[in-house]
Amino acid sequence: MRYIEFVTVASVSLLLVLATYMMTKANPSGGSFRWIGVFLLLLAINFADGLLSLNGFYLGYPSLAGWEEGFVLLYGPSILFFAYSVTDPPFRWSMSRWIHLVPFIIVEVALVVSYQSLSAEEKRFILEQATSMEPTVYVFAIQLAVVAHVFIYTLIARRIIQKHEEALKQNYSTRVVRWAGSTTHYLIGLFAMSLATMLMLQAGYPGLYLAGVMVVVASTGLFTFYLLLKALDQPPLLAPPQRTTEYSLLAPEVEQLSVKIRDYFELEKGYANPDLTIGDLADQLAEPVRDISHVVNHHLARNFYDLVNRYRVQAAEQIFSAEPESAGTITDVMYRVGFSSKSSFNTQFKQKTGLTPSEYRRKVRSGG
Repeated sequence: MRYIEFVTVASVSLLLVLATYMMTKANPSGGSFRWIGVFLLLLAINFADGLLSLNGFYLGYPSLAGWEEGFVLLYGPSILFFAYSVTDPPFRWSMSRWIHLVPFIIVEVALVVSYQSLSAEEKRFILEQATSMEPTVYVFAIQLAVVAHVFIYTLIARRIIQKHEEALKQNYSTRVVRWAGSTTHYLIGLFAMSLATMLMLQAGYPGLYLAGVMVVVASTGLFTFYLLLKALDQPPLLAPPQRTTEYSLLAPEVEQLSVKIRDYFELEKGYANPDLTIGDLADQLAEPVRDISHVVNHHLARNFYDLVNRYRVQAAEQIFSAEPESAGTITDVMYRVGFSSKSSFNTQFKQKTGLTPSEYRRKVRSGG
């Protein structure tokens, strides 16, 4: 078996295993990661189809070909639906979302009907042209359009995730938010590599093209293996946000958890972590996110970030008061208490004290 065949079989196997996990075990009640599972399944089908074409399987059974070609138009929608479902769960179908499937339906029906209506010899001729190492400009244009289609969808999905990143951190741990971001980054890189391999073939370098395909398939297999290890090590990868208005805790439980939360911020200075999320707090206290969220939102603050920022501002006030001359710059204090944005620091500080950090510091120094 040639290296490219071995790598493809291994990558397809890993993709199928992870796709199955994502669609069945990752988060059975939320469904967000099921869309990634759908994408991985489609990618596995694409790789397997390419391997069969490379080995001439379809030349012997031409009627079995042509069914998979339109599936590439589902790549983009599946990535976009993942972004929708992870930022605004649960995923709901609407006319605006069904529209994203229209190109696939039209192309798939047109391809299958037109291809299957041909004779066996005509099908073999088309297959030979499709697998040729000298593709026509027409074929290249179609491939380029497909890659652009998926690439644009991936960029849109990444933008949606970035736009809702702060909201995501209130419900999910930092590692999950970073996982979602790194996955879309990988997909962007994958399609960029695919575009590069197409350009190599079009420029008349079939050897470099096959090497590029090898890199795409191998990198996908390695990334899938990495995700699979993460999935097995930290199940579930992504749990859906829990609504806190549907239940309440007993008064002693609320008091006990409130004390643990206060101790974490006041004694351990947990607020100093700029990436702190409610999921991270739950991990530190070994308590369910649902219980933490309920106590924070209904007994301690308006929401998790209001609570964190309140402790950060209090810590900044203490530093300005205790070290009026030696605390360093405003930016130094900002970083010490956990803020990573000067505008956010100024806004939160003024909301909670009525003064900007600079004004508060001048007041302290003047003895006011």
